[in-house]
Amino acid sequence: MIRLISALGVKPLVPHGEELVSILVTYYGLGGPIPASYELVANECFGGDRLRTWVQGSRRQSSSAWLETVDSVMSVSRSDMHCALASLIRGEPSWAP
Repeated sequence: MIRLISALGVKPLVPHGEELVSILVTYYGLGGPIPASYELVANECFGGDRLRTWVQGSRRQSSSAWLETVDSVMSVSRSDMHCALASLIRGEPSWAP
């Protein structure tokens, strides 16, 4: 984990505070929405699929979230999330509100 944190250039503790930095690594997608407070910092092909690394930024409330597909990452509003997930489950190649 220390090598991953160093490679990402992320400090595990915020200066002047004790707030931990959250890191999320997905392979073949998370299977659900990722809060908009996460930033995609690495996206690479690994073993036949996508390996993505996310780092949590400010913990602000947002009306959207990230949704991963095999080929892309898209921002989806929370009100449209159910339709977007249903579309992906049905195997539709893309989703648009």
